[in-house]
Amino acid sequence: MRKNPQLALRLLLPLLVLALAGCTREASAPADAPAFERPAASDPRGLGDPNAPIVLVEYSDFQCEFCASFVRETKPQLEANYIQTGKVYFVYRDYPLPIHPGARLAAAAANCAADQNGFWPMHDRLYNGAVDGEWSGGEAADRSVFLGYAQALKLDVDAFRSCLDTTSANEKRIQTDVAAGDLHFINGTPTFLLNGNVVRGSHSYRVWQSLIEDRLEKLQQ
Repeated sequence: MRKNPQLALRLLLPLLVLALAGCTREASAPADAPAFERPAASDPRGLGDPNAPIVLVEYSDFQCEFCASFVRETKPQLEANYIQTGKVYFVYRDYPLPIHPGARLAAAAANCAADQNGFWPMHDRLYNGAVDGEWSGGEAADRSVFLGYAQALKLDVDAFRSCLDTTSANEKRIQTDVAAGDLHFINGTPTFLLNGNVVRGSHSYRVWQSLIEDRLEKLQQ
């Protein structure tokens, strides 16, 4: 049978688009990927039932436009249909990229909010603020914006400020996530672990629906 190069290219292009739908950095050195481990039930960055059959871990960057697209367009549907129904336990992990100067301070702000059980409201506020251009450089102006977010979300601002200024502790928390991501060959955001299997890039709800339903069906076999 004669091959049709144009047809092959048309079939390949959607896969290439999906693979590129994310923010990237230079690839990390190869390593042996660890076995899947269920995150702790007490994780303040977890959403849903910790005992759900599917665990979806997102490695993300608060300044990544593709991550913001996932949060604003896809995650609400996942939350309504899978997370709130007990089928998926969703967990956030930090993976701030060097190309985004404000992402690391934003990750610290989210972790400081998590200390007061305010991670998810701060998570959403940070992404919306990034899209709206309220912060970007990771400097004093961003710190002031994040303090304003904490006040608007009714967090203990003094405790939040003290946490945000504790650089060494924040770096340790962020780097722990980054190191775990590196073990899975992650070099861009958003990247997801679907029960330990890597899914790269920001995809539509229909793609996630297909992936999750397929996994649920296999678990029932």
